[in-house]
Amino acid sequence: MNNEQYQRTRQWNRWQVGDRVIFKGDGFVYKVLSRLLGGTWGWHMATLVEKDEVGWWLLDSTGSGVGKKRFIINGFICEDYDRPFRLYHWHDKTPDKNKVARFIKERENEPYDYDAYLGTILSEILTRVFRRPFRVVDRQKHCWELAEEFDDVMGKPWCERYQYPKITMFTEQAGNPYYEYK
Repeated sequence: MNNEQYQRTRQWNRWQVGDRVIFKGDGFVYKVLSRLLGGTWGWHMATLVEKDEVGWWLLDSTGSGVGKKRFIINGFICEDYDRPFRLYHWHDKTPDKNKVARFIKERENEPYDYDAYLGTILSEILTRVFRRPFRVVDRQKHCWELAEEFDDVMGKPWCERYQYPKITMFTEQAGNPYYEYK
């Protein structure tokens, strides 16, 4: 990261617990699903869940499962997340710290949902064919499911109970990001 990028990330002090981070998409699967969903800038979502004396932590779901992962250290973005992202403020008030901690504890180490991509495609097809939402709910989570479940538990869901959460649903409702890192 160069000095200009460092100076932009110093704004992390105004970020809030519950804010959504959407990372720029890339790769073949991103291109296919982005086209199916009507086009989307981002692909991966995570949630800011804790700020400490050195930076920010994310709640994220990746191939290693659900967990709290370091995002910002002393103004620098951690290597795993050093790619373009946008920040969205979603919650009207900062979620309760104890409620956030309980949510993390209950879901930490849940397995990643590798079938989510197929689930997204099936959901889109079946919703269009039968004209009603379609969703398989299980304890495995991919990033969109985890983010939507977090927002639902914190009191501001962005998708109906039986809808399959899609990144485009969130971005359409959230509006413009308040911060962008390129």
